[in-house]
Amino acid sequence: MAEKASRQTERELVALRASVGADVDALIAQAKADADPRRWVRRNPLAAAGTLGSLGALVAGALARRGRGKKPPKGAPAAPARDRLADVAVTALGTVLTAFAARAAKRFAARLFDDEVRH
Repeated sequence: MAEKASRQTERELVALRASVGADVDALIAQAKADADPRRWVRRNPLAAAGTLGSLGALVAGALARRGRGKKPPKGAPAAPARDRLADVAVTALGTVLTAFAARAAKRFAARLFDDEVRH
């Protein structure tokens, strides 16, 4: 004798829920593996070095600016040479990083649009 349609549907739904649950568990496990910093550094060492360099530059800039207070009044003596040197260094570093990022963006756009034209 044939099974009732509602029982068959219920059994199929239970199997589908189990399948979806297994898929979600597999996705979570893969996301955890991908988010592991050790694996990311192993797969992308240059990106990791760039990230650490950028963070180091930000920390150095923050430390250089930390000791500085408000702007001195107009008649006050000039800032010490070490403060001016820190300002020049931070500005130069920012300029270099900006130019590097601009060149990288141009190369990426050129590759992206050249690939689109070929396809």
